[in-house]
Amino acid sequence: MAIESGTTFNSLQVIDKLGKGGNCEVFRARDTVSERLVALKILLDSRNVLRFRREFRSMSHLDHLNIAKVYDYGEYEGKAYFTMEFIDGGDLKQFILRSDGNGSDKTRFVPKTQDDFTSLSKLFLQICEPLKYIHSQKIIHRDLKPANIMLTREGVVKLMDFGLIKELDVIQESLTQTGTFVGTVNYMSPEQGLCRNLDHRSDIYSLGII
Repeated sequence: MAIESGTTFNSLQVIDKLGKGGNCEVFRARDTVSERLVALKILLDSRNVLRFRREFRSMSHLDHLNIAKVYDYGEYEGKAYFTMEFIDGGDLKQFILRSDGNGSDKTRFVPKTQDDFTSLSKLFLQICEPLKYIHSQKIIHRDLKPANIMLTREGVVKLMDFGLIKELDVIQESLTQTGTFVGTVNYMSPEQGLCRNLDHRSDIYSLGII
């Protein structure tokens, strides 16, 4: 089915498309029951439905100001989806790459004043908070990058996209085959790039790159 403005997913009415990444598309939608705006994340490849369900289940057990909330999971016309907190802002990648005022070209943000450094320090500490929390829950993110860190209009950090998280103390059938390369190469730790066992230090390395 084509997903566009006005498309209805059960009690959800699609407003517009927010983005696409990996095997998912994300839309802004209105829940016609609660009348709240939500982000609607739809899985495009049914072969990854186990990982998609795992992402929802894992996020539903996390409770932190700086982690996006998830609401409901469902399936409609063969497509799995879940709804989550709609964040009226942009991601850290958009913050770093700003328009240069001459069209679509981008220029990288470079701190120049004490206020810039103070703002970045506060932002950095906010990103540390949800990482500290998930690590205390024995969870590692494994895909920490600017595009997965949202900022509200008030400047509040919201960590997103837990599709590759790993629970360190749970022995279970792996959803990633041994030796399979997962993650985003520019931000991953050397041990992740070599498909070795990971712990929370891999996330800290990614944060350092950011």
